[in-house]
Amino acid sequence: MSSIGTYIKQRVSIGLWSLVALILIALSLKDFSITSFELYSFPFVLFFLLTLRLFDDLASAEIDKGKENRAYTNEATKSELQNYLFVAQLILLVTLSMFDLKRALFLLGFLVVNNLLYITFYTKSKFRYFLPLLKYPFVIFLLSLDLSFHILFVYLAFIVFEMLEDQLFPGYLLEEYNIAVINKKYIPYLFLLLFLITHLILIIL
Repeated sequence: MSSIGTYIKQRVSIGLWSLVALILIALSLKDFSITSFELYSFPFVLFFLLTLRLFDDLASAEIDKGKENRAYTNEATKSELQNYLFVAQLILLVTLSMFDLKRALFLLGFLVVNNLLYITFYTKSKFRYFLPLLKYPFVIFLLSLDLSFHILFVYLAFIVFEMLEDQLFPGYLLEEYNIAVINKKYIPYLFLLLFLITHLILIIL
């Protein structure tokens, strides 16, 4: 199996990331009208999320050495995946620039700044846990082109989601509670669903 095939098998759940993409698109809506823009944006948002997932995993390759299902920690595999990452980012930029040059420039700016933040902070502090979450509010901004407090709330919501879902995340909320494993599995997603419902109610109001 190729390096990218192995990576996808080990680290990517298409169903989960498709759901996240749909949630982000829904959170970017300012009303209940669904246009062709939202429909066409789904594959782009999904591809963007998977690209940033790969970016984050490659950034943590040294940290993740010794863990199971982490083929990207192998130097040869990592090198191949870095080539795929470059091509994926290029595809995102070229595709978006064909439809909206302004949004493509915002995307380019995000990729550059995100890379600089990873270089500066990723291996130096627990701030690295928060860097992968920047992609979520950026998607909202890229779709809506609305720089508002709503984006901050989306970022905070995904921080809470990670605090509920990831045992390694700083401030993991479920570690001190005697909650069944099956409940722990679904609580983070129930929270995200509640956040989405709240957003849609605010649209109505």
